[in-house]
Amino acid sequence: MEQEIGHFEPCSSITNGLPYTASFPDGSTFTDKTTAQTCVGGFEGKGKVGEGPCNGNTGVCQNATTEGGGACPSDNFASGDLCEYSDMTCVKAGPRPVVENSTVVKWDWPIAGCQDNFFQNGDLDFDGSSYVKDWPNGSPRLPTSFAYIGPFSHGKPYPQIQFETDIAGSEANCNVTTGAGCTAPPGGAKFYPFWTLSRSCTWNFGNVIPGQTAQTFGKDAQYGTPNIARYGGTIISPVLSNPQISGRCARHAAKV
Repeated sequence: MEQEIGHFEPCSSITNGLPYTASFPDGSTFTDKTTAQTCVGGFEGKGKVGEGPCNGNTGVCQNATTEGGGACPSDNFASGDLCEYSDMTCVKAGPRPVVENSTVVKWDWPIAGCQDNFFQNGDLDFDGSSYVKDWPNGSPRLPTSFAYIGPFSHGKPYPQIQFETDIAGSEANCNVTTGAGCTAPPGGAKFYPFWTLSRSCTWNFGNVIPGQTAQTFGKDAQYGTPNIARYGGTIISPVLSNPQISGRCARHAAKV
């Protein structure tokens, strides 16, 4: 089971316009002339302006930050430094026209937000939605958690599991050779989601859900330690017995 996180930040508004155009291998095309590079307000803080803009010709960016919000050692997105150079691709709230395969259609986002996916791969200062307690916790104001039956093959659950995250590979402070500074949660994050097992013996990803969560596996500690032998940017637990086929869950399955 896998979750991809770290690609969204809500904003009060957006600035530094940069139209987005893409052509795909299947011949389809997409254009949005209303996109922008920089988040204003929202999770950046009241009245504060986020990363960008970047100059696509020179590679030079303004306000680039690194893990934890510090200044990036380079102002050029081509440097290879793990920095957040721009919040692009950012979209305003409300309806807007986009062009799909030469046809104008209306898209509508309920809030303004940025995907941090144009000049770098993801939210590399770790201040977006994925890294705050904006995860299902049983509260009516938050979405319902994803519930997974679990890892199965040919109708039978896997006898063993491991917890793993590659978040450290996106950390500027992580030495992927030695494992030093390779952490979950990453520096700058206020929260990092984790796997739990519910009382009904299904898996959830995110936060503890009162009345539902039965096991947390140490929360973030479940991810274990950097796998230096393979790649220090991967943090992985020891091989564990699948709790779905033992103890209380085994008794629950027998009743079902």
